[in-house]
Amino acid sequence: MPDTSYFSYLTASIYWSLILCWSAILVFYVAEYRRLRKLSPLVAMLVIVIFIDGLRTLIESGYFGAWYTARTGLIPYSIFELLTRPEYVLLPKLTNLAAAIIIIVFVVRRWFPAMEAEAERHRELARYHAELVQAHNRLQKLQDLRDNLVHMVAHDMRTPLTSIIGSLQIALSDIPEGTTMQEMIGNAVRDAERLEAMTKNLLDINRLEARQLPLEIEPVDLGQCLSEAASRTRYLADEKGLTLALDEPEQSLTVMADSEILARVITNLLQNAIRHTPPEGRVMLQGRRAGEMAQVTVADTGEGISEEIRDRIFDRFFHAVGENSGAAASIGLGLAFCKMAVEAQGGEIWVESEVGEGSSFHFTVPLAE
Repeated sequence: MPDTSYFSYLTASIYWSLILCWSAILVFYVAEYRRLRKLSPLVAMLVIVIFIDGLRTLIESGYFGAWYTARTGLIPYSIFELLTRPEYVLLPKLTNLAAAIIIIVFVVRRWFPAMEAEAERHRELARYHAELVQAHNRLQKLQDLRDNLVHMVAHDMRTPLTSIIGSLQIALSDIPEGTTMQEMIGNAVRDAERLEAMTKNLLDINRLEARQLPLEIEPVDLGQCLSEAASRTRYLADEKGLTLALDEPEQSLTVMADSEILARVITNLLQNAIRHTPPEGRVMLQGRRAGEMAQVTVADTGEGISEEIRDRIFDRFFHAVGENSGAAASIGLGLAFCKMAVEAQGGEIWVESEVGEGSSFHFTVPLAE
């Protein structure tokens, strides 16, 4: 006779709830196996083992779910009598045994070899990592050696360069104007001064990196600083036939900066713009308020900067030779100095550029309160 007690119905409902839950779990295992077999074969094998055990649990739950449901009479009672026979009671036990045997065979034939392969892969990765660390250390030592050598050479070049510039300027003062000799010595003075500026940039870059460059942060008139930088580089624009336009702030802007370092940053950006702008082009220098900061812009009508190298132009020793402007190759110290100097004063620097449309370098510096 069917057992219609409350606990019989409760037991049957629990088993069918287990069947639904394990069915959903097995579907999840199948989906995860498809995703993991490419990402991590070893974990995918573990999912297979768990899937087999879950399938065993589902079959067992299905057997007892049908047994208890038939016992209550919700399905034909004859099913209960059938499943109660000893030969059918063995089915869930045989299912457990079969699942255990399959798992053991799978572990022996697939899991252990895969574990060994995974261990070998980790050993190989460890060897590669050790080799990369050694290579990095060697490169770091070479870079330190290069930096020390360049710093030493640049430091030792300053005194003879100062002497050369002084001697050339004295000689230039005694040569009649308009002569070829005056032009040649004038060019030599300018090139020597450019070389002196490069050595100074290099030395200051090293000092900025080591946080050893003292900055005298004080109120600075930005408009006056822009005018001085434009005056200092106007002869370069005139020699090349460029228009150098200065757009000063509409109102006086006082910034907190090191006046000498700020002037060098603006001068470097102007020189860079002039170098990469073809004859009859235009270079514009502008200063304006940007919130709580002052923003300086140096724009040109040069060949522009390609996207491939735009993120590298502020790297030390990186340079790109202009195709149309006839710009001379540079060792990439000016822009590297600008970036470090601007950031050391609490600002930021960036570039906007399109090939064939020119470039605009922007940097910010804090306004005085």
